[in-house]
Amino acid sequence: MIHLHHQLSRNFRHNKGGFKLAGYLLSGLLFLHGALLAQTVNLSVRNAPLEKVCKEIEKQTGYYFVYGANLKASGKSVSVDLKDAPVGKALSKVFEGSSFQYEVIDKVISVNTSAPKKQQEASAPVPDTMSIDGVVYGSNALLLENATVRTLQSKKLVLTNASGKFHLKGVYHGEILAVSYMGYQQQQMIIRDDKLVAIFLKPAENQLDNVVVRAYGKTSTRFATGSISTVTAKELANQPVLNPMVALQGKVPGLVITTAGGSPSAPIKIEIRGRNSLNGKIPASPLVIVDGVPLMVADLKVPGSMTRDGSAPYSAGLDQSAVTQGVSPFFGINPNDIESITVLKDADATAIYGSRGSNGVILINTKTGKIGTPIFTAAVSQGITKVTRFFDMLNTTDYLQMRREAFLNDGLVPSTNPASKDYAEDMAAWDPNRNVDWQKLVFGGTGKYTSVNADYSGGTRQTTFRVAGNYNKTSDITNLSGGDQAAGISMNINNNSSNDKLRVGMTASYIYTQSDVVSFPFSIASLAPNAPGIYDETGSPNFKGYMGKTAYPFSAMLMPTNSQTNRLNSNFTISYNILKGLTLDLNMGYGRSDNNSLGLKPMAAQQQRPGSAPIYGTRNVGRTLVNNLIAEPKISYNTTIGQGSLNIMTGATYQSNTTSGLTTVGDLYTSDDMLGSLSFAPRLNTSEGIAQYKYAGVFGRIEYNLQQKYMLSLTGRRDGSSRFGPGKQFGNFGSIGGAWIMSEESWAHLVLPKAISTWKLRASYGLTGSDGVGDYQYLEQWANPLSGNNYVLEKYMGITPLFQQLQPNDQFHWETNKKLSAALEMGLLKDRLNVMVEWYRNRCDNQLIGLPTGLFTGFNSVTMNSPANVQNTGWEIYIGGDIIRNQNWNWSASFNTNIVNNKLLSYPDLERSPYAAKYKVGYSINNDYVYHFIGIDPQTGIPLFFDQNKDGKITYNAAVPAGTADDDRVTPISTVPPFYGGFSTSLRYKSFGMTANFYYKKFDAFTGYGSNMGTATNVSYQEFNGRWTHPGQVGATSPKVSLDPEGTYAYLDISDRKYTRVNMFRAQSLQAFWKVPLKWIMRTKMKEVSLNVATNNLFLITDYVGIDPEIPYSSGRMPPTRTVTIGVNCKF
Repeated sequence: MIHLHHQLSRNFRHNKGGFKLAGYLLSGLLFLHGALLAQTVNLSVRNAPLEKVCKEIEKQTGYYFVYGANLKASGKSVSVDLKDAPVGKALSKVFEGSSFQYEVIDKVISVNTSAPKKQQEASAPVPDTMSIDGVVYGSNALLLENATVRTLQSKKLVLTNASGKFHLKGVYHGEILAVSYMGYQQQQMIIRDDKLVAIFLKPAENQLDNVVVRAYGKTSTRFATGSISTVTAKELANQPVLNPMVALQGKVPGLVITTAGGSPSAPIKIEIRGRNSLNGKIPASPLVIVDGVPLMVADLKVPGSMTRDGSAPYSAGLDQSAVTQGVSPFFGINPNDIESITVLKDADATAIYGSRGSNGVILINTKTGKIGTPIFTAAVSQGITKVTRFFDMLNTTDYLQMRREAFLNDGLVPSTNPASKDYAEDMAAWDPNRNVDWQKLVFGGTGKYTSVNADYSGGTRQTTFRVAGNYNKTSDITNLSGGDQAAGISMNINNNSSNDKLRVGMTASYIYTQSDVVSFPFSIASLAPNAPGIYDETGSPNFKGYMGKTAYPFSAMLMPTNSQTNRLNSNFTISYNILKGLTLDLNMGYGRSDNNSLGLKPMAAQQQRPGSAPIYGTRNVGRTLVNNLIAEPKISYNTTIGQGSLNIMTGATYQSNTTSGLTTVGDLYTSDDMLGSLSFAPRLNTSEGIAQYKYAGVFGRIEYNLQQKYMLSLTGRRDGSSRFGPGKQFGNFGSIGGAWIMSEESWAHLVLPKAISTWKLRASYGLTGSDGVGDYQYLEQWANPLSGNNYVLEKYMGITPLFQQLQPNDQFHWETNKKLSAALEMGLLKDRLNVMVEWYRNRCDNQLIGLPTGLFTGFNSVTMNSPANVQNTGWEIYIGGDIIRNQNWNWSASFNTNIVNNKLLSYPDLERSPYAAKYKVGYSINNDYVYHFIGIDPQTGIPLFFDQNKDGKITYNAAVPAGTADDDRVTPISTVPPFYGGFSTSLRYKSFGMTANFYYKKFDAFTGYGSNMGTATNVSYQEFNGRWTHPGQVGATSPKVSLDPEGTYAYLDISDRKYTRVNMFRAQSLQAFWKVPLKWIMRTKMKEVSLNVATNNLFLITDYVGIDPEIPYSSGRMPPTRTVTIGVNCKF
């Protein structure tokens, strides 16, 4: 074992007069083993050197001594006989009768080697100034580089070097020395005669001083000049999710997350502070960086069915083959491996990423090893998933009443003749006494959730490590097989040289995921309750029961799909301290994803109806490869100028992404036995797509912090992108940000109330760019088949025909985003409570869009710049902190709310553009325009709509702006919530604890009302009970039922009757834990055992009339579910 006092002796030997205080010993030099270190001392020595006795106590207890070289030179010997003596008693015996004094701080024993002063020295004159040296330590005696050390009277300022050391000259005897470092509490001490000081900083206990990750470094909320939000590992722990981004809902101001389905593997849409672009074909996704490696996938195919008109699409993620609906790139990332997720929002925080950060940035950092005794942790949780509520659909009695009423209203009589147009098989052929709740039959199963996590981590000051593994699985709630599972291993190792100049780190993770979620009929809830069963008496598909007008509706459930993904993410960093304050860094990362998807359409799942075409089997095989590579060298310099600290950083980025998708369809199989191989397919069709993206840039940042109350930040970046043609590849971007901590002013205490401990103003303005278009749109591209069409033309005279895929345009250039924000931040009650109010405005012009063109050109669009200017403004409010904090109780809570507004500021010549009918200047680009439903005609039961031009007709005219000329669509429906937020709380009492997360929003939800009540489809009681039944009826909410709704019935689906503005408050997750008393587990050799219970979707409060505003029954999605788990965590 290497002792710190030897190093201190060497490094400070140049100080005249020697030491009077050697400092504190680094407590991170721990053994790399998992055994518990004893807390008692067994020692029997006679006349043993004091230094040898100290080392023996170190070995037995895990405590560490710090002392000067003169302790050994003193020749002090010790004679003791100790048996199972507590550490305190042992130290008292060892130093009994000695001139040495000691102090215990955590597990560091500081021995004062100063000799008693002579009387005449006490009366000697005190010099005016002096020089001092020191070392600054953090938790576990970690040496802190670039800690700020300043004197309050002589105004001296210096930063610590890579070894945490500092030297100050010309300081006054008796003045105050203040030491600060991000993530730690500031410590002040009076400068005495000691010329060598060791300073241990305590971790911050308030949010303002907590460390937050930012672009290319770290900072604290107190000194940040940009808008940064962080979600910690503690907030993500034990949540029963396989996609960590889902757990962020409601936690981050300005962040909106929408899922495309109930499966953990389903694609998700992420937007930060709204959508700025008119280009609806490109998702407005932020840049996501996992351990320094961008998580980027080029969209070869965007499933248009996964979004409603007017909103941005979902990315298909890691499956670009279109065999499945897509795989989220976050699926399988283990929440228990994440240290923090940081969201960067404004120009100051994102401009240094240039065009890549135009939609915001999300930084995901995984856990690393910590200095200390190696610890092995294992956690297991098991749970179940059930549907919380089912849609309230008609039973058979009421369903048949609706059907008879429909015939009566239309003046018809149901026929029993299958050949008649009035034949109704549900009334004539199906069992009127059969009553099936199809939801409960299909979704009434019990899903299972399993999670197993293990990790081993620890290390010394020189080397830390962490190795972890996990397995997570969810089985579907359907009464068929299916589910999602993920397994992964990860490792991290960091090493510092003995002189702390060289630092090397490596992180790597491997993730395997599999999803075989079973599809189900889109309208399972609306199937007639007396419809025949799924299977016949032999267990085969019940095709015979559906030989009438209704085709067999369960085929999709019998067509299996499987998607498997292997992913690798690796990162290597190296840092070298060239000179004091001058550091060279290199970050290199590589990520790879290999997805293989399979979809089968067996003949056994298809119904052969009389007169229909022959049926064949089909095998769909897809493969998607994604490769990401990044290299970023940078150099930074930290120094002091005057009363402030200066940080200068510059660097370069090279990034490449290659995404390729291959889909092979084998069809015309005449036997399901042959479906196992494509080689048996009578016909093969293959489509392949590839996107290559390269990016290069140089960047720089200058930061100055004056007296720790005035902060200024300047960033700049020059980007180059492969998505632009010659002469257009490069763009320049940058930002300026500043902050003023007013509460640090000398006059502040005279003005501010005593409850306000910190008052800070910050603002930023900057430019970011966007290259959010398809790759190489400026070049001609040729392929077979046509883009977006899987039809392949046969060879002509042995030659494969090629089609031009797009209309090239080499004149489009960078899109520009102008971001402005201002914020007020306050710390209340000694910074235990934090308040943030921020206003922002984002404007985007030079829009990159796919401009629609006439089909006579051969193409439906061309990429170009639009003069449209889109603005997003909003307010973000955050309140959080510790409400109660003492030895037994700890209660913390946070609340955030967001008010957003989007509008099209300007669009020159909009009326002559292809968007004339879609957008309006001064209104949101997120609006869909629909008819205004004004009620049901009391006499006829026919739906009525607002006729804006009073021409006696309800007209849809797509050639003019909505609500103008003869078009009657006057009601805007927003596709994004204008108001949303979240609330989180954590409560601990001794060994018991609980955390809860909630989110709320106001938005336009689907009502689920349809336009076909009375046809052979089931409806909800909500809609049925509000129907019109007789002339003169007032207050009906649904029209009369009809077999063949015509006329204005068709307008119901494109009217505001389809939507309702609702408020909702959902308990997203709840976790409770109990730590088992240590005395109960002492014999097990375990350090800690805790039991936990977790659940999601605990309850919902809403003014929505249906069961869940986020899951209307007409969407075909499964009903809402709840997962409850029980788990145990053990530390060894």
